[in-house]
This record gives sequence, C-alpha cells and structure tokens, in this order.
Amino acid sequence: MKLAVRLVVVLLAAVWLAAPSLGGEGGENAGGTGVWVLPGGSSLGGNGQSGNLSREIPNLTKDFKLTVASNVGAFVATACEAGSGVIVPLASSGRDVLLPAAMLRGFRDENVAHVDIVIADSEMVGYRIRLSIPAAGETATLTIY
Repeated sequence: MKLAVRLVVVLLAAVWLAAPSLGGEGGENAGGTGVWVLPGGSSLGGNGQSGNLSREIPNLTKDFKLTVASNVGAFVATACEAGSGVIVPLASSGRDVLLPAAMLRGFRDENVAHVDIVIADSEMVGYRIRLSIPAAGETATLTIY
C-alpha cells in the first residue's frame, strides 16, 4: 500500500511540474525570445501581404531571428540598403533567418534609416520586409509590406 501511495505522489508531482503555469509575459518583448514567427508567405510578384504587420526589435545588442512559414520553400534571404545598393546575404538555418546584432548596430551607427529584406523561394513566394532604424536609440522596427 505504501508503494502505491508513493507512486501516486510521484505521478502527481510529475504532472504538476509538466503542466503549464500562469505567469507574466516574460522579458522585454513579451516573452523575450528575440524571434518573430512570420505569417504565411505571399507571392512577391503580387500585392504582397494584406496590411502591414510590424514587430519591434527591442534591443540591438541581441541577435534577432525571423522564422519563415512552412508554405515558403527552400529560401534565400538578403538585405539591401537603398542608399548604397549593396546586397548582403543573411544567414539562415532551417526555417530561421538571423539578423545579427552586429549588423543591426552597424546600420544604426552608419545612420542607415531603412534596409529592405527579401526572403524568397524559387517560386518567388516569401516576404518583403522593411527594417527601420532610428538614428538614436536601441530599438528598430520590422514591417512586412
């Protein structure tokens, strides 16, 4: 009988530890994850996404990831600063595109106000994203257009 009671107590403790709990929204960006899970990609030849979706990068001292939706095939991600026209490839791993903190701070330090990011597969399905960086401050905004 003691064994059965102990097993029940251990089982209840395991269920209690595994169950989700109520809590706050976390760190500086409502979870502090530094990740934006993008909505489904759209044809880049068409009108793009309906409406503009935005996310703030709350801290330019941390890398930020964009997670690409599964309806986008194998993709390539690039960033282009309109003033110079220089295209920079962005690192990707699996479904994630990395925006390194060093790159974000570099754009800010060089007073680059806008950077266009394109994520597209071979069928031209993906995203056009505008990265807006204020001249002073530690934040930036990503907007899908």
